[in-house]
Amino acid sequence: MYERATAIILAILVFTTIIVLSSPIKDFVSSGEISDRQACKLSALSLSKIRGEDYGSFNCKTQIISDIPEDSDEQKKLVANELYSCWNIFGQGSYGYLFNNAHVQFSIVKGQVDASLKVETKCFTCSVLQKPENGFDLNDFEDYLKTHNPSSEDKSYYDILDYNNPNRKSAFVDSSSVYKNGNIDDNLRIVYFERRKKAGFGPVVFGVGVFTQEDYKKVCGGVIFGS
Repeated sequence: MYERATAIILAILVFTTIIVLSSPIKDFVSSGEISDRQACKLSALSLSKIRGEDYGSFNCKTQIISDIPEDSDEQKKLVANELYSCWNIFGQGSYGYLFNNAHVQFSIVKGQVDASLKVETKCFTCSVLQKPENGFDLNDFEDYLKTHNPSSEDKSYYDILDYNNPNRKSAFVDSSSVYKNGNIDDNLRIVYFERRKKAGFGPVVFGVGVFTQEDYKKVCGGVIFGS
C-alpha cells in the first residue's frame, strides 16, 4: 500500500514537472523572432568553426521591427539593445572574419568601399527598425551608449560594441548619420559588416552599427533587402 502511494505521488510530481517545463519550451518554439535569432547565432557559430573549407551555409533572417516607441529614451534603448543583440549573434567579435568562406545567399550583401584599395565589404542586416510617425529622436545617442549598460551586464553598450577601438569607431560611429544628427526621418538598419582587402590579407574591420538607408547604400553597395 505504501509503495503504491509513493509511486502515485512520484508520477504526479513527474507529470507536473513536465507541464511546467514545457511552457517555456513551447513559448520559445512558437516565438518566430527568438527562434530566428537563435538559428542565426548557431549559423554564425558554425561558420566560425569551418575556416579553410570551401564554404559554409549562413542561415539568417532580417528581423523587421515596426512597433517603435515615440519616447526618445525608449527609442535609444531599443536601438542600443538591437546593436547588442546583433553583436551577440556574431560572438561579440570572438568569431573573427566569417563571410570569406560563406556561401553567399541573398542575406549577405557585397559592396565596394574603395575600388582603388581593393577593399570589399560584406553586410548582413540583423534588423530593420521602421520609422515611427514622428521619426526617430536619437540625439546624443553616443553618450547614451557610453552611459548605459545592457541588463545583466557590468559594461556599457559602447564598451561591449568595442567602439573605443579606433577602427570600429571610424567604421560604425563616424560613418553613421545617426551620430551627426539624431533626428532621423528614415528607417534604421542594424548591420553587421566585414571589411577586408580583396587580396586576402587580414580583416580590416568587422563589427555592428546603426545606419540610415542612405548610409547603408554607401557602405553596402546600394542593394536593399528587407526595407
